[in-house]
Amino acid sequence: MRGLLSIIFLFFITLSGIAYAMNKQSNFYLTYAKGFRAGGLTPISPDPSHLPLYAYKPEYSNNLKGGMKNMLHENRLKINDSVFHIISTDVQVPTLLLPEAFIVTYNAVN
Repeated sequence: MRGLLSIIFLFFITLSGIAYAMNKQSNFYLTYAKGFRAGGLTPISPDPSHLPLYAYKPEYSNNLKGGMKNMLHENRLKINDSVFHIISTDVQVPTLLLPEAFIVTYNAVN
């Protein structure tokens, strides 16, 4: 069809993890997840200097989480720790255009 604009994004989300119990009171774990935020089209701006229906790319992230869970002093004290590491690509940045108070989304430069 002439004049019809369509964009299709296909993505499968991955989540996996592993845990190791050192003893009855302590265990360690590590998880990996792949994150996704859909791309899309910016709305038509009232400002003619901005491209109408500008396509922005999907945002992806690789997420690592590691930690430790402990039950101490006859299960009266619980101590849990975790650390995160996230690597993002094509980060989406909503930008406010003034004076129209109009929001347009762009992808940040990696």
